[in-house]
Amino acid sequence: KSYTCNSGRPLATFNTGADNVCIFNPAKQKEVTVPIKATDAYLLTVANCGKGTGATLLKGQVTVKQAHGYLPGNKVWSFHWWRWFTVVNAFLCVMWIVAAGRHRNALMYVHAMITWLAFAALMEGALSFFQHREWNNSGSQHRILVAAAMGFYGVKYAATLLLLMESASGSGFVIARFAMSAELKMNMVCVVFLLMQFIWKMFISYKDQYMITPQFIMAIT
Repeated sequence: KSYTCNSGRPLATFNTGADNVCIFNPAKQKEVTVPIKATDAYLLTVANCGKGTGATLLKGQVTVKQAHGYLPGNKVWSFHWWRWFTVVNAFLCVMWIVAAGRHRNALMYVHAMITWLAFAALMEGALSFFQHREWNNSGSQHRILVAAAMGFYGVKYAATLLLLMESASGSGFVIARFAMSAELKMNMVCVVFLLMQFIWKMFISYKDQYMITPQFIMAIT
């Protein structure tokens, strides 16, 4: 059977096999579901045969739902990883808070920083888990959750760098604290490191969506 295309009837074809080609009109059908029963390479073709000066503008998105949900196959194990990462971190945070409470009169600067690191790791894991669950249920990434998880990821590494710099120089152990000028310099270094980690995490998270090449990822790493 032959199909024609004109300005009032743009066509979209989805090839699901040699003898099974799904034809639909994306201008009239806002949503179309095409069952896929076998793993293979599939081709979505959209044709608009209207006049060049008054062509119909078509835009949208394609989502693939699998047995586990909308999450891409290479993200399923990440979903499980963030679940258990959050559970383990929650347990460790509770144990640390109990231990810090029992020895609260002997706590130093390093213990306060470890507390903030544990909290940042817990929030990163929880937000990443909820972001993957939302992605799996809806088929789209929740940008606020992604940005929040990236923020806690950057804060975690920046705080770790600050802790290492101050502890290695004896701050909180040998001397009380650094002078204000030295603290300012270290904080500026940590802010730059925070921004670098945030940008790197953003590129890693969206490398598939924006087709960022591995060579570029290696270059910015």
